[in-house]
Amino acid sequence: MNFVVPRGILGLNERSPVVTQHRWALSNVMVLYSDGLSTHWRWSDFPHLAQASATVAAEELLRAFAREADDATVVVVKSAGS
Repeated sequence: MNFVVPRGILGLNERSPVVTQHRWALSNVMVLYSDGLSTHWRWSDFPHLAQASATVAAEELLRAFAREADDATVVVVKSAGS
């Protein structure tokens, strides 16, 4: 499942947030990342990350795709015990 994220910079003229709801299964993993991470990757290229801890998954994505000339943030959300 992919979320629709409007592009832009947060600031004075920011858009109103759009709230959506999605079902969450215990096996789901959500990865949120800033534009400091390359967007040219697929979750299917990292099947082992589904079993890794959220911390390990975020660290591996940062190591693999962080842009040298930019700051990057990665947040990985998993159900407890998954």
